[in-house]
This record gives sequence, C-alpha cells and structure tokens, in this order.
Amino acid sequence: MKTQVGWNFWLQWLLAATLGSLVGRTIGEFAGRAVGGPLGAVLAGALVGLCLGVAEAIVFGRYLKAGTRWLTFTIVGAAAGALLGGLLDRMVLQAGLGDLPARVLGLLVSGACLGAGQWWAVRTQYPQFVWWIPACAFALSLTPFADVALAGALSFAAPAVATFVRPLLTAAVTGAAIVWLLNESTGR
Repeated sequence: MKTQVGWNFWLQWLLAATLGSLVGRTIGEFAGRAVGGPLGAVLAGALVGLCLGVAEAIVFGRYLKAGTRWLTFTIVGAAAGALLGGLLDRMVLQAGLGDLPARVLGLLVSGACLGAGQWWAVRTQYPQFVWWIPACAFALSLTPFADVALAGALSFAAPAVATFVRPLLTAAVTGAAIVWLLNESTGR
C-alpha cells in the first residue's frame, strides 16, 4: 500500500518549481532575446522547461518509473507552449482585445502545452494525470491577475514582486493538483 502524499510533498514541490521557474525564466529570457523571433521563443521555452523539469523531477522523481521522460517532455512542452502561447498572445493583441486577455489566453495555451508534455511522459504510469493538462493551463493563466492585483497594491514595486509571485502562485496551484493526482493514484 502506498503512503498518502501531503503537505511535505506540496512544500517541496512549491520550492522546487518556484526556483526552477525563476532560474529558467531568467536564463530563457536572456537567451531568447539574444536569438529573437520564433526560434528565440522556442529556445527560451526549452530553457525554462529544462530548469523547471530538473527541479520538479528532484521532487517528483521518486514517484516516476522514468524520470528522464519527465525532463524530456517538460522541455518539449515548454518550448511548444512558449511558441504557441506567444503567437496567440500576439494575435489577440493585434485583434485589439487588450493586454490582459492576450496574456491570459497565451499563458493558458502555454500551460496546456507544458501540461500535455508532462502528461505524455507519465500517461502509462498515471492515466489520471490527464487532469494535469487543465491544472497547468489554469495555474499559468492566473498569473496576469496576480500582476494586476500587485500593480494596484504596490505601484512601482509591483514588477519586481511579481517576478517572484507569478512562479510561486503557479507552483502552489500545480502542487495542489499533483498532490491530489498522486493521492488519487493510490486509490484514496
């Protein structure tokens, strides 16, 4: 009988995913801007996926039969998400629908791509992880709302604070989802 996953796992996930995201985004944005265009977006996404995948695999790895698949498909999902989400973001902006809808929809697609990649890596071991796709999409799509809330509360300091709050919020939501999914897999 497997043991139930709880707060300790969630906290480890929260820290690992937040740090992986922060490091990946810092490196990815630099490299992506240096290359530019769609290739730069794919490179940036792949670097975020690499850092995030390594960090998450450290915590989630003991539950995986093939941890390298998690890393590989996190990189692929994040790269695809950066490209497709960025394209949708740009299309919505060009349609004149505004910055917030553009960012929400772009991040919704980015999260779905990331979640789909990660689900693909574990689909045979954890069939119920198909719910990981909407969980990732939802978690990423929340971050523009955090930016809006912080801008209203903190004014000039909001961008700096948001740099840390966005990945923390995403990690908190995906951490809750993965705890639920792992507990569901044990039949609880």
